[in-house]
Amino acid sequence: MKIFAFGFLTVALFFSTTSFCSNKFQMKLKVTKRQILKDVPSASGIEVLGESIYAIGDNSPWLFKLNASYNCIEKFQIFSLSDTQNTVIPKSLKPDFEAITLVKNNGVNEFYIFGSGSKSPERDVLIIIDVNHPKNWKQYSLAKFYNQLKKQASLTDNELNIESALVRHDFFYFFNRGKNAIIKVSIAEFNSFIEEEIEEIKLAITNIQLPKINELESGFSAACYLPEIDKIIFTSTVEDTPNWIDDGQVLGSFVGIIDITNLEKTAKPMYSPIMENGKILPLKIEAVTILSFKKNKINLLIASDGDGAESEILEVTLILNDE
Repeated sequence: MKIFAFGFLTVALFFSTTSFCSNKFQMKLKVTKRQILKDVPSASGIEVLGESIYAIGDNSPWLFKLNASYNCIEKFQIFSLSDTQNTVIPKSLKPDFEAITLVKNNGVNEFYIFGSGSKSPERDVLIIIDVNHPKNWKQYSLAKFYNQLKKQASLTDNELNIESALVRHDFFYFFNRGKNAIIKVSIAEFNSFIEEEIEEIKLAITNIQLPKINELESGFSAACYLPEIDKIIFTSTVEDTPNWIDDGQVLGSFVGIIDITNLEKTAKPMYSPIMENGKILPLKIEAVTILSFKKNKINLLIASDGDGAESEILEVTLILNDE
């Protein structure tokens, strides 16, 4: 994994201490860089692979390849439109690509890109793209999978909203917003299910309590996996909206850590709001990935969705210390 250089700026600090892995930890969050992400509309997912950064937008038919300066150097079509030069898909038609994760299938690196499922059938979309041959992509319907998910997790249509996905070992972990839950499923079983080789799929569901602002609970907005310490890094956002179709006022976002080895017993994860100059930033965070990790220092790359305005990219450092 490439380690990017960081230029530290003046930032605000926030400390959150909670029970974590049977010990007491202190988490310090630093926003070290903010930059407009000009080339990616409504940024909703990012992945670092080798020297490159890949990004998706929830209303874009493209997979964007960025350099270390966060400039788009190449883009690949991942969704069919009559106008393939159009950068933005109309809201009524958009697949709402919210999650991207890297899967190695038979030695081949593939990105799995998931629609949120918050509107059917438009958002019941899965794209699988060969990273080395990006013109080779396949599209699948997730309608049957999302119906299974709603049934097994007791979610209403309005409560289904997949915001992120990650891979740990041989399993997918999906992060649902609306009713905060983590859904675990075997990758092999998932692949067999979408290929219609099996009719049923077994899901493990864990409900999670997330932090609040003004008595409004935040909802999962992004997640990634840090294998060195076997933890989930997540972001959650408070958006004052009655549903997951209409945008609402964004009150702020959090970064937190979940112990994946003890997921069923996780009640309240460790977290910190994203702040600057002593105030919570009113950013709608939609994506997070790992830039580097060393001892107790985690460097993250986070992207925000401007809901029609320009997206923003943030470099964030988390420092974990024993009390």
